[in-house]
Amino acid sequence: MLQFFAALIAAATVSIAFFQWRTAQQKVVIDVFEERYKIYQQLRTAVSDYLQTLVFHLDAQRSFYEAMSRARYYFGAEVDSYLTSILRDINTAHLFDRYAERPSAKIDDQVDRLNRINAFYTEIDRMFVPYMRIDQKMPLWWWSALKLRATALLTRRN
Repeated sequence: MLQFFAALIAAATVSIAFFQWRTAQQKVVIDVFEERYKIYQQLRTAVSDYLQTLVFHLDAQRSFYEAMSRARYYFGAEVDSYLTSILRDINTAHLFDRYAERPSAKIDDQVDRLNRINAFYTEIDRMFVPYMRIDQKMPLWWWSALKLRATALLTRRN
């Protein structure tokens, strides 16, 4: 009888440990999502500030650079490369608007840059969506284990 209770307590301990591990894993997923969302918001705000005035103020620059440096660790190389190209376009467009002669022969280049900057919202959404999904469903841990074993047994017989 004592062995039964010991086994029961051991099983309960193992299941509690498993659920604590699972909860910790889900918390990490949510924490990473929150950081990614902060970066996303910060980038959108910086670009929006630029597009409203066509002046890349120091606050917007600081915000963009900070978000871009953090994005390297939370997103892939494609996002980092895109942010670098957008930053180049914003800086060039900002300097063009401030210092270019009027009328300028390079106005078409400026229009192209502004079109790429305006497309930022669509592009950043497309690039960030795979990273922003929280698609971890709560698994029925006993059911999936049972299903795997049954599948393994069936494949061995065939």
